[in-house]
Amino acid sequence: MVIVLTVTQLVFRVMRVTLTEWVSEAVPVLKNMHVSTVISMLLTLLLVLTGTWVYLWQLFGAANQLMAALSLLIVTVWLREQKKNPAYALWPMLFMYVTTLAATLVTARNLLVTIVPKGGTAAAGAWAMIGISILLIVAALLIGWDGYQAYQRYGKGGEVKEAPAAAD
Repeated sequence: MVIVLTVTQLVFRVMRVTLTEWVSEAVPVLKNMHVSTVISMLLTLLLVLTGTWVYLWQLFGAANQLMAALSLLIVTVWLREQKKNPAYALWPMLFMYVTTLAATLVTARNLLVTIVPKGGTAAAGAWAMIGISILLIVAALLIGWDGYQAYQRYGKGGEVKEAPAAAD
C-alpha cells in the first residue's frame, strides 16, 4: 500500500511541475501550486475513468525498455570507438530496440482498432495513448539514427566532434 501512495504522490508532483513549466506562461493561474495539482488530479481521474490507464502502464514499460536499449547503444558506440568488439552490446541492443518498437506499434494499433471505434471518453484516452506511442517511436528512431551514424563514423576511424565553445 505504501508503494501505491508513494508512486501516486510522485506522479501528481511530476504532473504539477510539468504542467506549470509547460503551460504557466500562457495560463498564469497554473503557477499556483494548488490549481496545477487539482488539474493534474482531474487529468489522472479522466485517464482512470476512460480505462486507458492500463495502456499507459504498458507504454511506461516500453519507454523503460527503450532506455535500456539506448543505453546499450551508447555502450556499443563506445566499444566501437575503443576499437573493441561491440557485439556483446550490439546484439542485445538490436533485439531490445526492435522488439520494443514493435510492441509499442502493436499497442498503438490495438488501441486504434479496439477502443477508438467505440467513441466516447475511452476513445479520447486511446488517442492520448496513441499519441504517447508515436512520441516514443519517433524519439527512439531519431536517437537510434544518431547512434547508427556515430557507430558508422567510429567504424571509419572518425574522431569525436566537440561542440564549439559558446561565444560571450
